[in-house]
Amino acid sequence: MTAITDTIKSTIPKHRPFPYAKRWWSKELLQKCTEVQKLGRRSYTKRGDLEELAHKAYKAARNEYGTMITTAKKFHWEEFLQTVDDKSIWTAHRYALGDPTDGSKTRVPTLKLGRHEDGMTNEAVSNEDKDKTFAKTFFSSPEVETLPSDDYEYPTPKFIFSPILNLQIT
Repeated sequence: MTAITDTIKSTIPKHRPFPYAKRWWSKELLQKCTEVQKLGRRSYTKRGDLEELAHKAYKAARNEYGTMITTAKKFHWEEFLQTVDDKSIWTAHRYALGDPTDGSKTRVPTLKLGRHEDGMTNEAVSNEDKDKTFAKTFFSSPEVETLPSDDYEYPTPKFIFSPILNLQIT
């Protein structure tokens, strides 16, 4: 029996975790997810009655599920930081100090507007500055129309205008 076990250990490659797996996921989260989905379906079927208790139960379970996910992620991160060694310290550093993202929210990066005469770069950093820059760029101020003055001399007509009659339209 040990010969078979030794052969299996020596020939079969060890399973590596899938790189996109959520390592913080647990069976409790899976059970809560299933519960939330069931309550969501029940709430959906009762969508015509806003006073139905299924809506309140679904909302409470959904909020608790979200809290469980946040707690699991935080616990996993703290556990990861406790196991940091000489080799994984740089991975933790990269995770902690990575480029900031917008968290799936619309964010306009800092706008570079050109240079001043002294060589300094003119930038729009605040949302108000960006708003003014976009408004000025995309919605330029309307040009003032100049009306002809009373003493304007019109050119002589090329032909004599005659109105179109209904008989001419066919």
